[in-house]
Amino acid sequence: MDRELAGEYLRRKKIIKIVKFTLPLVILILLFWGFKGILTPSISRSRIRTGVAENGDIEATLTASGKVIPKYEQSITSPFLSKIDSIYHRAGDLVKAGDQILKIDTGLFRLQYEKLLNEYELTRNQQDKLRLNMERDLIELNTQLEIMNLKVRSFENRLEAQKIIFESGGGPRANYDQAKLDLNISQLEAEQLQQRISNKEKSFLTELKELELRLKIQQNSIEEMEKQLQVARTESARDGVVTWVLDEIGATVFPGDVIAKVADLTDFRIEAITAEVNAPKILIGNQVKIRLNEQILKGNISNISPAVENGTMTFLVDLNDQKTGSLRPNIRVDVDVITSALTDIIRIPNSSYLNGSGIQDIFVIRGNKAFRRTVKIGRTSFDYAEVLSGLEPGEEIILNDLSEYIHRPFLKIKK
Repeated sequence: MDRELAGEYLRRKKIIKIVKFTLPLVILILLFWGFKGILTPSISRSRIRTGVAENGDIEATLTASGKVIPKYEQSITSPFLSKIDSIYHRAGDLVKAGDQILKIDTGLFRLQYEKLLNEYELTRNQQDKLRLNMERDLIELNTQLEIMNLKVRSFENRLEAQKIIFESGGGPRANYDQAKLDLNISQLEAEQLQQRISNKEKSFLTELKELELRLKIQQNSIEEMEKQLQVARTESARDGVVTWVLDEIGATVFPGDVIAKVADLTDFRIEAITAEVNAPKILIGNQVKIRLNEQILKGNISNISPAVENGTMTFLVDLNDQKTGSLRPNIRVDVDVITSALTDIIRIPNSSYLNGSGIQDIFVIRGNKAFRRTVKIGRTSFDYAEVLSGLEPGEEIILNDLSEYIHRPFLKIKK
């Protein structure tokens, strides 16, 4: 009996010893998991937006900011130094083609114009006078030349006669030599007169050419001033709306100053700005989507500005459909330039939780927890982002910006 009691006692003592050592460990483990549960942050399911990775297509885009501008806007400028005389239309007024917007003082400019007209007439008179003088002088010189040619022929006949007389012994040699001398002198005088006529013609032609050039310059100046006077009428080139006017009577305006603007508010386009780094992918003809409130308009890039300012570049977009009442000048819009199309790829909704392309962390939902997952994002559009690695179709992700929890391995999701 003593042996049996000793064995039972030892077993109980052993169990008590095991309990004594394991119970604190169990308590520590329970406390650890309880404390960990308290420290693990949680988010409410009703306060998060979720999306699902799926197979599909995506249009890779570059984002830009834009504003609506009239496709046609006439800037009326002052053609010369002047002052505002009268205002006929103000901003917001509807105008027809040919309507005068305002009036600028043209008095001083018209005096200059009339002075130039008088100078032009004087130059024309000088040209006519020179032409008459040239004709008169050339007639006189040619008459003298004809007379001189007659003298030359007379001296030639005389020389021939003296030669016959001298050779037949009927007269002295001196007469023959004198006739020969007279002929040479008359020939030299004829040649001199011919050269004088030639020089006179060249001189007259040079003077005429100079006057013709002066007339042409004056005529061009007159035509330019007439164009400036036409511009000074400040007429609208087409039907439209006055969007701006310098409505300060008496204000001084300098050549080239804009004094009014008229726009056609039935035809618009988009002026967009994007980062300089996107320049290689911005090409004329690229398709573009414009997001205006809840509307999506389509168009194509029609012009790219060659200048780069402050790290940005500007381009213009022509819209495919102008018939929308939502278009107004200077409305801000989001512009997506389509650079390529991807088909049958894994895609997820694009939102603020993504930081463009590249490797980044997001949260994937599994049961009542969201686990941090490293993914690699490829090309993006306004709606979707391409997933290169890290997600499989069907996995649910959180679309909210959870950057404050990005160092946590997981989050609890409360119902």
